[in-house]
Amino acid sequence: MSSVTQATTTVSLPRVAITYCTQCRWMLRAAYFGQELLSTFGTQIGEIALIPATGGLFSVELTYIPSIATPGDTRHEGKREGEVEVKNVLLWDRKAEGGFPETKVLKQRVRDHIDPKRDLGHSDRGGKKKSEETTTPITTTEATNTSPRAREKREKADEIAGKRAMSTVAERKNEEARAEGKRDGKIRSRSRSNGEKEKGRGREGATEEVDSGRRKEEGKSESGGATICEDCQ
Repeated sequence: MSSVTQATTTVSLPRVAITYCTQCRWMLRAAYFGQELLSTFGTQIGEIALIPATGGLFSVELTYIPSIATPGDTRHEGKREGEVEVKNVLLWDRKAEGGFPETKVLKQRVRDHIDPKRDLGHSDRGGKKKSEETTTPITTTEATNTSPRAREKREKADEIAGKRAMSTVAERKNEEARAEGKRDGKIRSRSRSNGEKEKGRGREGATEEVDSGRRKEEGKSESGGATICEDCQ
C-alpha cells in the first residue's frame, strides 16, 4: 500500500501574486512591479509570488487580513474567537483594464487595502493627495491675492503686457514696410539700369550707321564716282 504524504506550506500575509505570460516574455515586467512594491512597503508585505502562465495573462492579486475592527464596524460580528477572515482581491487584470498598470496606481491600490491611512508621497500625486488638496480651505496668502491692491497690481501688469504686445506688433509692421520699400527700390533700380542699357545700345547702333555712311561717302569720293572692278580693288 502506498501512503500519500500531504505537505503543508506556510503563507505570509499580505501576499501579492503576480501572474504573467511566459509566451509574451513578461517575466522582467512582473519582477519590476514586485521590486517596486517591496521597495515602498518593505516588511508590510509578507511575500510576493511570480506565477508563470500562458495566454497573454497579466494580473496582480492581493491576499490579506483586514485590519482590526474599529468601533461600530460590524464586519466581524458572528465570528468565533480565533477565527480570521482572509480576503483575496484582484488589483489588476491586463485584459480588463486594457493594459499594464502604472507603478503609482498599483501602489495606491495595495495601500488602500493594507494601510489606508498611509501617505505614499510622490506616488500619491493624482491620487489620494490630489483629492485632499481639492478640499483644502483657502489659505491667508490666497486670500490676500484677492485683495484690492493685488487686483490693482494684476491690472497694471496686464496693461503693461498689452502695451508691450502692441509695440511689438507695430515694430513688426514697420519692419515689413521697410522690407517692402527695399524690394521696391531694388525693382526701380533694376528697371533704370535696364533702360540705360537700352539707350546705350540705341546710341551705339546710331553711331555705327553714321560711320558706315561716312565710309561709303569716302569711298565714292576716292573713286571719283566710278565703279571699281574686282581686279583693281
